[in-house]
Amino acid sequence: MILNKILLLSNIIFAISCSDNPTGKSLFGEYRSKTYTYMEKVIFSLNKETYVLHAVMILKQDSSYIYTTCGSEMKGKWSVKNDSLLLKCEENNFLNDSINKIRRPSCGEKPLKFVIDYKSNELKEAFFSNDKKINNNFEKIN
Repeated sequence: MILNKILLLSNIIFAISCSDNPTGKSLFGEYRSKTYTYMEKVIFSLNKETYVLHAVMILKQDSSYIYTTCGSEMKGKWSVKNDSLLLKCEENNFLNDSINKIRRPSCGEKPLKFVIDYKSNELKEAFFSNDKKINNNFEKIN
Protein backbone atom coordinates (compact mmCIF):
# COMPACT_ATOMS: atom_id res chain seq x y z
CA MET A 1 0.00 0.00 0.00
CA ILE A 2 2.76 2.45 0.93
CA LEU A 3 4.74 1.40 -2.14
CA ASN A 4 1.70 2.17 -4.36
CA LYS A 5 1.42 5.66 -2.84
CA ILE A 6 5.13 6.31 -3.34
CA LEU A 7 4.90 5.19 -6.98
CA LEU A 8 1.83 7.34 -7.57
CA LEU A 9 3.50 10.39 -6.00
CA SER A 10 6.69 9.87 -8.01
CA ASN A 11 4.64 9.57 -11.25
CA ILE A 12 2.84 12.82 -10.47
CA ILE A 13 6.10 14.64 -9.75
CA PHE A 14 7.62 13.23 -12.94
CA ALA A 15 4.62 14.32 -15.02
CA ILE A 16 4.73 17.85 -13.62
CA SER A 17 8.47 18.21 -14.15
CA CYS A 18 8.21 17.01 -17.78
CA SER A 19 5.24 19.13 -18.77
CA ASP A 20 5.56 21.93 -21.36
CA ASN A 21 4.27 24.40 -18.79
CA PRO A 22 5.83 23.48 -15.45
CA THR A 23 4.29 26.42 -13.59
CA GLY A 24 0.72 25.82 -14.76
CA LYS A 25 0.47 29.47 -15.83
CA SER A 26 -1.79 30.30 -18.74
CA LEU A 27 -0.17 31.87 -21.82
CA PHE A 28 -3.20 33.68 -23.15
CA GLY A 29 -3.47 37.38 -22.33
CA GLU A 30 -1.80 40.63 -23.34
CA TYR A 31 1.95 41.15 -23.67
CA ARG A 32 3.92 44.33 -24.29
CA SER A 33 7.53 44.95 -25.29
CA LYS A 34 9.77 44.54 -22.28
CA THR A 35 10.88 47.69 -20.49
CA TYR A 36 14.65 47.43 -20.18
CA THR A 37 16.74 48.79 -17.34
CA TYR A 38 19.49 51.28 -18.01
CA MET A 39 22.09 48.55 -17.41
CA GLU A 40 20.40 46.18 -19.91
CA LYS A 41 20.45 48.98 -22.52
CA VAL A 42 24.16 49.59 -21.89
CA ILE A 43 24.91 45.86 -22.28
CA PHE A 44 22.96 45.75 -25.56
CA SER A 45 24.94 48.72 -26.82
CA LEU A 46 28.30 47.23 -25.82
CA ASN A 47 27.37 43.98 -27.59
CA LYS A 48 26.22 45.91 -30.69
CA GLU A 49 22.66 44.68 -30.16
CA THR A 50 19.36 46.50 -30.10
CA TYR A 51 15.78 45.82 -28.98
CA VAL A 52 12.18 46.26 -30.09
CA LEU A 53 9.93 48.84 -28.41
CA HIS A 54 6.17 49.50 -28.35
CA ALA A 55 4.98 46.15 -29.70
CA VAL A 56 1.83 44.47 -28.36
CA MET A 57 0.83 40.82 -28.58
CA ILE A 58 -2.58 39.48 -27.58
CA LEU A 59 -2.92 35.72 -27.27
CA LYS A 60 -6.57 34.67 -27.17
CA GLN A 61 -8.03 31.51 -25.62
CA ASP A 62 -9.25 30.29 -29.02
CA SER A 63 -5.56 30.15 -30.16
CA SER A 64 -5.84 33.26 -32.32
CA TYR A 65 -3.48 36.20 -31.86
CA ILE A 66 -2.98 39.84 -32.80
CA TYR A 67 0.60 41.10 -32.96
CA THR A 68 0.98 44.85 -33.45
CA THR A 69 4.24 46.72 -34.04
CA CYS A 70 4.81 50.38 -34.81
CA GLY A 71 4.16 49.71 -38.49
CA SER A 72 2.07 46.59 -38.96
CA GLU A 73 -0.56 44.30 -37.50
CA MET A 74 -0.31 40.53 -37.89
CA LYS A 75 -3.11 38.06 -37.14
CA GLY A 76 -3.18 34.29 -37.11
CA LYS A 77 -3.09 31.21 -34.88
CA TRP A 78 -0.69 30.44 -32.04
CA SER A 79 0.47 27.12 -30.65
CA VAL A 80 3.03 25.80 -28.19
CA LYS A 81 5.71 23.26 -28.99
CA ASN A 82 8.07 22.26 -26.17
CA ASP A 83 9.27 25.58 -24.68
CA SER A 84 8.34 27.69 -27.71
CA LEU A 85 5.39 29.83 -28.73
CA LEU A 86 4.76 29.59 -32.48
CA LEU A 87 2.84 32.32 -34.32
CA LYS A 88 1.46 31.19 -37.69
CA CYS A 89 0.57 34.31 -39.66
CA GLU A 90 -2.67 34.32 -41.66
CA GLU A 91 -3.01 38.07 -42.30
CA ASN A 92 -0.48 40.91 -42.22
CA ASN A 93 -1.27 44.57 -42.88
CA PHE A 94 0.56 47.87 -42.60
CA LEU A 95 -1.08 50.25 -40.11
CA ASN A 96 -0.90 52.99 -42.75
CA ASP A 97 -3.62 51.79 -45.12
CA SER A 98 -2.33 53.76 -48.11
CA ILE A 99 0.81 51.58 -48.13
CA ASN A 100 -1.36 48.42 -48.24
CA LYS A 101 -2.78 49.66 -51.56
CA ILE A 102 0.72 49.69 -53.02
CA ARG A 103 2.14 46.53 -51.43
CA ARG A 104 0.99 44.31 -48.58
CA PRO A 105 3.54 42.88 -46.15
CA SER A 106 4.27 39.18 -46.35
CA CYS A 107 3.45 36.67 -43.65
CA GLY A 108 6.54 34.67 -44.44
CA GLU A 109 6.68 30.91 -44.80
CA LYS A 110 7.81 29.97 -41.30
CA PRO A 111 6.03 30.79 -38.05
CA LEU A 112 7.55 33.31 -35.65
CA LYS A 113 9.13 31.50 -32.72
CA PHE A 114 9.39 32.87 -29.18
CA VAL A 115 11.02 31.03 -26.28
CA ILE A 116 8.66 30.89 -23.31
CA ASP A 117 10.23 31.86 -19.98
CA TYR A 118 7.59 30.66 -17.53
CA LYS A 119 9.48 31.90 -14.47
CA SER A 120 9.69 35.53 -15.60
CA ASN A 121 6.42 35.43 -17.59
CA GLU A 122 8.25 36.58 -20.73
CA LEU A 123 8.31 35.62 -24.40
CA LYS A 124 11.75 35.97 -25.98
CA GLU A 125 12.84 36.19 -29.59
CA ALA A 126 16.14 37.21 -31.15
CA PHE A 127 16.81 37.73 -34.85
CA PHE A 128 19.38 39.40 -37.04
CA SER A 129 18.89 42.32 -39.41
CA ASN A 130 21.79 43.94 -41.27
CA ASP A 131 24.22 41.87 -39.18
CA LYS A 132 22.81 43.30 -35.94
CA LYS A 133 21.12 41.18 -33.27
CA ILE A 134 17.64 42.42 -32.38
CA ASN A 135 16.05 41.29 -29.11
CA ASN A 136 12.26 41.15 -29.17
CA ASN A 137 11.09 40.33 -25.65
CA PHE A 138 7.59 40.62 -24.24
CA GLU A 139 6.30 40.88 -20.67
CA LYS A 140 2.82 39.65 -19.77
CA ILE A 141 0.67 42.51 -18.47
CA ASN A 142 -2.58 40.64 -17.76
